[in-house]
Amino acid sequence: MHLSCFLKVKREKNSDEAKAIVKYDEIFHENHEIENAANKKHLKGEAKAKYIQKRRKEVIEPLFDKFLAWLKEIQMKNAGSSTMSGAIYYTLHNATELKRFIDDGYLPMDNSSTERAVRPFAVVRNRCKFYVSPKGAEASALIYSMIITCLENRIQPYMYFTYILERLANMDLTNEAELRKLLPYSDTLPESTKIMSKKEIDRLLKQNGQS
Repeated sequence: MHLSCFLKVKREKNSDEAKAIVKYDEIFHENHEIENAANKKHLKGEAKAKYIQKRRKEVIEPLFDKFLAWLKEIQMKNAGSSTMSGAIYYTLHNATELKRFIDDGYLPMDNSSTERAVRPFAVVRNRCKFYVSPKGAEASALIYSMIITCLENRIQPYMYFTYILERLANMDLTNEAELRKLLPYSDTLPESTKIMSKKEIDRLLKQNGQS
């Protein structure tokens, strides 16, 4: 699946066109409100993704379609402005990719979180030159991807891998439905794999009669 980053659109649109900034920021704001509402409802996993997808279709898609239509109207007028012209071209040329996050509640609106997540991996990229084979590099990338997915879903990586390795030893590895239950964003993962705040830890200790 090919996605495009909304932050590039925002970086391209400078003060030369204040209306574009206002319209674009409205889309960002509404998406932020939708995600905040999902968090306030304490939704998780698939339930959260479905809620976000539904609200994005209702709120974000009409705003984005109007934004695209408006950009087409002003495209010729801004043909002489290199910055604005580049921003308009990027947005219209990548409209399909930019809209993909609307149809999938799991997808973020921009890739800034992904860029932050891969930064530590990029720092040690020189070590990757010494992988014995391409398969070794692919395995490392897969594990790293799973670790980042754990962190994004507030799952403790060490506890997660301990849990799934114990389960995989006794599972039918051709059963895709059961394997999906072991993914880092699965609602079926035990509490022991989750990253807990101090408040959550204290509550758990009290439930177990510990101080």
